[in-house]
Amino acid sequence: MKTLSPLFLTLGLLSLGACSSDSAPEIHFSDAESAMTQAEAATAANNTETAQAAYDFALQEGDAATKADALYGMLNLQLQNGLEDQAIDTFHRLSADFQDRLKSSDVIKFLQTADAQSLAQAGDTMLAYAADRFPELRAELVKLEKSFEDLRKNAPVDNVVKELGYPGD
Repeated sequence: MKTLSPLFLTLGLLSLGACSSDSAPEIHFSDAESAMTQAEAATAANNTETAQAAYDFALQEGDAATKADALYGMLNLQLQNGLEDQAIDTFHRLSADFQDRLKSSDVIKFLQTADAQSLAQAGDTMLAYAADRFPELRAELVKLEKSFEDLRKNAPVDNVVKELGYPGD
């Protein structure tokens, strides 16, 4: 029977320890305002994970105004990064919880970002809300609606399969 050399055994244990350590640092925030500051900086640095964590913290710990700001920032982050399902959920929460703060100009900006990122489902969700809430935007919404229709018509087959929910996506 062969025995393992102590050096081999030590190296093996060290490598196991290295694999088990958490490579992602824990993120801590002292308060909702500092979390918002860090979220904005992380968004600017394209650090989606840190930004999302900071916005989540601000949503849990902030006052109403901070929570609304966190939802605005989170929605922008999700739209810019193509996180369509999350963006739709965030928009629903923003429009339900902070309808009085959600301005027509904000919805147009969100729609334009969704259009630029080819997020037709998110666009449809926001268009339906805007058409109901801001009828004075009809002309602008018609243009955006056409753009989203074009996105759906010209969508690659992979996107169509994903939207239909076929297994394996």
